[in-house]
Amino acid sequence: MKLHLATFFSPDLSRSAKRFKDQATEMKIYDKINMYRFDDLDIEFKNYVKKLLKDGKKRGYGYWVWQTFVHKHVLSNLNEGDFYHWCDVGCHFNTNGKKRLEEYLNILQNEDTGFLGFDYEKLDNDEFKNFTYPRYLEYEYTKEDLFKFFKVQDKKDITNTPQVWGGSFFVKKCPTSMKILNNHFEITKNRFDLIDDDKDKFLEKPREGFIAHRHSQSVLSILAKLEKCNFLSAYESEWALDQNNQRTFEHLHDFPIIAKRDKKKNIFRRFYERQIKTFKRYKIFFFKY
Repeated sequence: MKLHLATFFSPDLSRSAKRFKDQATEMKIYDKINMYRFDDLDIEFKNYVKKLLKDGKKRGYGYWVWQTFVHKHVLSNLNEGDFYHWCDVGCHFNTNGKKRLEEYLNILQNEDTGFLGFDYEKLDNDEFKNFTYPRYLEYEYTKEDLFKFFKVQDKKDITNTPQVWGGSFFVKKCPTSMKILNNHFEITKNRFDLIDDDKDKFLEKPREGFIAHRHSQSVLSILAKLEKCNFLSAYESEWALDQNNQRTFEHLHDFPIIAKRDKKKNIFRRFYERQIKTFKRYKIFFFKY
């Protein structure tokens, strides 16, 4: 059994990518660390991302559509039974959590679906029981169009349960996990209307309590729930709220993946963006007066 890790980074995030790879290497558990860039996409996906960026879909370097290409490409090179860990480049690795990472792999080995994800359910930890763990429900972060597509509008075990986090998950290559990720790929690639968060283009009226659509994460979340996958708490990686209602990672001392999202851009890119912001401020000032 081999364990492959993969992430993707846009051209401006090479500093974060180096930090990611160095930390992952220090874990001394991955057989291969795959660092994907735009140039690693095939021509069809390159054109897809380029079009999205041109159309103003710049969040997630094209609404994170490249992520499903990475999953498909890595898994195509694995043997049946091999393990795959997807992890966002903004996550940090914590060597204090290596034991828990090994536990994830043991859980995955015995998971019939071959998919081990993390949903926004409360973390069961007595030491930090006074912390608050926001429970992001599916209907709050998934548009009705997608519920209708999957024919799950009346299935409360899907719509009214915490959403599955797309920033980190584990896969054992088997028929069920391949079904989940192949469907994830096909929808993301061919049905952008289902991952688009533009409310002006929604066909169905959002539910009361809807906040925002979470793109391909919403797709993955529903697919995993439909296959009855088991989930651990995303708060084994995500920030919680302490007694002062401040974000904290204090509860993650013994967990392996920390979703800090502190993506550091290249120096020249940061300088360029600062100059653009300064120019816009002066432009507003002079036009105002």
